[in-house]
Parts: sequence; structure tokens; C-alpha cells
Amino acid sequence: MTSAADGHATESSYTDAEAASLHERALDIIAADPARAERGHLNSNCAVPDPKSGKDVNVRMPTPIGERNPHVWRIYHEQDIHTAVEAAGLGTVTAKYLYAHPQGLFSLQERSGADPLPGPGEPFASHLPREFALFFRRLDDVELPGGLDADTPLAPDAIAHLRTHSPSYSGQRNAPRTSAEYADLMSCELEANENAIMIQDEYVARRLGFPGNVAEHARAQLQGMPDAPLLPTHPDMHNGNLGVRNGHLFFYDLEFIGYHDRRHAIAYALWNSKTTEFHQAAKAEVIRSMPRGERADFAEGVRCWERFATLHSATSRLKRTQDAVLSAANSGRNLESTIDKYGRWLAERVNAAAPLWDSGRTLDADEARAALADTVRVHQDRRILRDTGLPVDTAARGLGTLTARPTVPGLGNTSAPPLKSAAQERHQALVPSLRLHRSP
Repeated sequence: MTSAADGHATESSYTDAEAASLHERALDIIAADPARAERGHLNSNCAVPDPKSGKDVNVRMPTPIGERNPHVWRIYHEQDIHTAVEAAGLGTVTAKYLYAHPQGLFSLQERSGADPLPGPGEPFASHLPREFALFFRRLDDVELPGGLDADTPLAPDAIAHLRTHSPSYSGQRNAPRTSAEYADLMSCELEANENAIMIQDEYVARRLGFPGNVAEHARAQLQGMPDAPLLPTHPDMHNGNLGVRNGHLFFYDLEFIGYHDRRHAIAYALWNSKTTEFHQAAKAEVIRSMPRGERADFAEGVRCWERFATLHSATSRLKRTQDAVLSAANSGRNLESTIDKYGRWLAERVNAAAPLWDSGRTLDADEARAALADTVRVHQDRRILRDTGLPVDTAARGLGTLTARPTVPGLGNTSAPPLKSAAQERHQALVPSLRLHRSP
């Protein structure tokens, strides 16, 4: 049968009724998992047994067009991208859609059976880095709707986020067409994310060593970077989106393909994953595959974006870490192990970024864990203040917490101003259990 998505007819392996049945089964599986249900199911992948084939089918709830982070902004329908990729002859190295819902609500995707990429210290076949470089070159043949010259609007939520939190934002409303516009938009996005974090949790960010002007240092890394054309590129090539199937490289999540700076895509792939010998060999192969006269500028651009990505990664990981810790606290599940895992992870990112923001300080994993524990206390106090009718700013904007009042090295006492004794008594009467969480 044929399923139409946005006017494009595609051959499907399933009838509408069969696809709807698998979709309903996926929703049931997701709803039965409290952690997944809490996150919602947009851009979620769920393996569902197919009674017809006896194999698992990946039911995918596509990310809406206009996902906020510009480094992976999505401005095309998934089926448009898949059609373009198939037409360019890349269908054998990418995950295939078996069914696309006409309104983009969900799709069925093949379960590829690909193995993970080689990890640190693990050997890999010499042809894999060459296949990585070849994939980049073959993306030149992908014809995206409208081409680079089309006015392709950024998502309204992206514009609102930039306008609210990035003083440097120029008001650009369309996807960039030049590498200079691209770099400016990336810098504004980092600035907006950093400012949003500082508004919510400046106290914790300062404890972790964030200077409050990461975006300024990041923008400086791109000064003087050579220009480069924006080309069809997969900007989200982290470890989870690459694998090895039948001895060859395999790619997932092509829906973010758009006109990007490939130097940035390579740097992001390296910094969004644990950098391994494979990643370094793949980067070298991409540079080697460039025309001889373009290699030096391309390599310099990759180095600039790697420094930028180091700073971007620390900031974005702080937000993701806070979200994960607060989610664990709210659900009452695995809070201690979540703080331990993300504390170590965050310390690695901060210590990599610190030399670029001129800090000689090294963040210990124990310090990171303690700061994340205080994140939970700050947000608990916000809820308490909200419930009691007190100003929420008492426990916000870097003023410390009600349940613990630590001194931050180098910043002095960041405690909240003392509340009136009646308010303190009201607070303690409402939440006696929080006394158990005081810092020593």
C-alpha cells in the first residue's frame, strides 16, 4: 500500500490498521514505564514485536519540526529527508522507514541490528573511517526541499528562546545561509542556554566553576575562522546514531539533516561522544578527503569548532544533568546513583572546558555530586516557598537553599538572607523531613 506524508507517496510494508495497532502497543509499553512516561514520547523509540513478521519493529514518535536547539534544528518532515536520502543512493547505510503516518504522528522503522561503534582502545576495521568520510561526501547529492536559497523559517520556540535569553541575538528568523550566520546563531544559542541556566540555578553553576560568561569565551573561539559553504549535513552523529552492520558503518536519525557547517558537525560528533581512536581516524579521513587546496582551512575550522563544542558541551550537559537529577528526585527513583553518575560525567566536561574560560580550577567529582545534591534542595525549597506564599526568589537566582547554607569557595557565603522567624517556623513545620538532608 502507499502512505502519503506531506504529499509524498512512499511504499509501505504495513496497512494503516496494522501500523495503528503497533503504534497503540508502543504507547502501552511507554506508559507502563514511569520514567519514559514522565519524559513523554516525542522522539522516542520503542521496540514492538510484530505478529506478522515475528521480529521487532521500531515505533518512532518523530520530534516535531522546530526542535529548539539550533545545532540540530529540524526544518523538514522526516519523510522528505528519507525520500531525499533514498534518491541519493544512501538507503543501504541508513535506517529505513517501513511506514510513515500521513500527519507525521509516528513512523515504523526497521530494527537494524547494528553493533555499537568501537569504544576507547578497541580495534576497528580500517575501512570504517573511510566510510564515514564517504558518507559526508555523498551527502552532497541529497537534494533538500527548496535548497539553500529558500527562506526556511526557524521554529517559533527557537526564536522566542533566543529573543528572551540572548542579548546578542540579531532577530534572525530564517535558517542561516553562510558559515558566519551559522556561527552567530550557534553562539546566540549557547548564550541563551547559559543565561537560562543562570536564572534558574546560578548558585549551583557557580559552585561547579561556571564563570557566567561561557558564551563570550565560546564566541572568541570562532573569531577569524575561515568561511565555508553550508552543505547537506547530518549534525547529530553521536555514538547512539552510528553503528556497524555487516561490517559497514550505519547511520540513524537522519531527520535532522539540513544545511550545516560540516566542520561543526565533525567537532560536535567528537565532543558529543567519548572521543575514541575511531573518531580521531574518522576526522582525519574527512580532512584527507577534501580537495588539497581546502584541507588547511577545513582543518582549522574543525579545530575552532572543537573548542567551541567543548564549551557548548559543558553548558548543555549541565542542563541535561540538572534535568536528570530533578527527574530522579521527583520520581523517588535512583537519586543517589543518578547523582553519582552525572556528577562524574559533568566533572569531565567542566574540566575540559575550564582552560578555555581561563580557570585554573579542577572540579572534583565529589564537588560535582555535592552541588547536584544542592540542586535538589534548591528546587525543593522553591516548591515549599510557592506553597507557603513566600517569594520564590528567596531560594532562586544563586541565593542558596533553605535546607543547607554552604559557602562556595571563592564566592563567599551565598546563603539566602535570613527569613523572618515566623516564616522559618512555618517552613520547618511543613517540611520536618528536610532536616535529614542538611549538609554537615
